[in-house]
Amino acid sequence: AGTNRFHWDLRYAGIDPSAPGGGSDGPFVPPGTYEVRLRVDRGGTSTTLTAPLEVKVDPRVAAIGVTQQDLEEQADLLLKLRDAITSGRRMAERLRAARAGADAAKVKAIDEVLGRLATAPIVYPQPMLIDQFANVQRMLGQADQKPGKDAWDRYNDLMKEWEAIQAAAAPLL
Repeated sequence: AGTNRFHWDLRYAGIDPSAPGGGSDGPFVPPGTYEVRLRVDRGGTSTTLTAPLEVKVDPRVAAIGVTQQDLEEQADLLLKLRDAITSGRRMAERLRAARAGADAAKVKAIDEVLGRLATAPIVYPQPMLIDQFANVQRMLGQADQKPGKDAWDRYNDLMKEWEAIQAAAAPLL
């Protein structure tokens, strides 16, 4: 009963809001057909209605040669970056928690790993891994575009560093 509205900002879920610093908007979905579901509960009975929803390519973007495949590749890389940022923030939080009750040697080891993972809260810090992922995400998400080779190369380099950090953190957690 009453007025009902549907609002979707055409984005995937953002960085996990439960992760420290999370909750930002996710990347835009690429053009395609999606399904809208509406669940109606009445008097103990539940009915689900579905309908297709088509997201089309912005004609201005298509006019400059950006293809469906380019937009799907962009969304894929942005989702990978979102997931890496969320995982990095969760690990940083777990390391900080492990630091609380650790002995001096373990605190030093945790601080070394955290120093590679999270940017220090100082003036003019060097961006560390989480912020480096976020920088790539920010650059790539500014316009509908094909991710360039440099973006993929940087992502792959950062993933190698992420794997090394995970290996260093594993015995500390």
